[in-house]
Amino acid sequence: MKKTLVSLVALLLAFGAVTGCDKINKGTRPVNGTLEQKLGEDRAPHAVSVLLKETEKTPGDERFESILDDKDNKLSVWGLMKCSDSISSEGYGITVVKDGVETDFTNIRHGNSPKALCNNAKLWFVGTPMEGTGVHVEQPYLMLFDKERHAHVVATLDPYDMQQELCKRVSYSIEGNDITFYADGKKLTTVTSTTEDMGEFYDDPVWIGEQISYLLSKELTVIFTPGLSFVTGKVLIYDDLPTFAATVELNNDGFKLSNIRLVGENTPDKPAD
Repeated sequence: MKKTLVSLVALLLAFGAVTGCDKINKGTRPVNGTLEQKLGEDRAPHAVSVLLKETEKTPGDERFESILDDKDNKLSVWGLMKCSDSISSEGYGITVVKDGVETDFTNIRHGNSPKALCNNAKLWFVGTPMEGTGVHVEQPYLMLFDKERHAHVVATLDPYDMQQELCKRVSYSIEGNDITFYADGKKLTTVTSTTEDMGEFYDDPVWIGEQISYLLSKELTVIFTPGLSFVTGKVLIYDDLPTFAATVELNNDGFKLSNIRLVGENTPDKPAD
């Protein structure tokens, strides 16, 4: 039920699994993905469902966290932090309140750093279905409201699907300790690895999938950071590596990714805290 909070790449490297794509450009290699399959919809503890249905969300109730309080749109979003002092919510359960009408989403996992934004009558919500040491993976949800003011999820983006799209679009080349990154054939940046105590690079050293987050503004923006693997140890090292951003168009027909770029380059994008 609860996602294992360990570095996925440790397991993947231990068993030799590689989910990278075929070579994209001559002289470059595709990044590899740590996620082997879609996360899909998980199931919250039964206590979460019971509590969400029976409890009115009010300020000061320590069982709930206020994620969004948009008075202009008469909209609020609440995250269930605990069912009781002895029963954890395990990070599951949010409630959307529009004009006083509550809609419960029992199986959405908000995690420790959820965020929400109302934009043009659309509600964006971002939860964290996977988090732990070296792992922070977010998932966005697009919600709309019906005539009765109930919220409905019309689109979401599984982290695996995002990872696989990035695997098709992002590549790299290595010369010594210098790593050059490309997106859609365009050079993005070159960085130098200064790690000295992990031995040589692993055969397929550049991986993504453990660090995927989102920014909410006029456009949905994905933020991702690749990691390096070495012959010593089974974890990804993020020292010296850049963070990238891309614009995401998400709707009930799927998603499109555009403008893959270096964070901070001609853009105000910043990595998630």
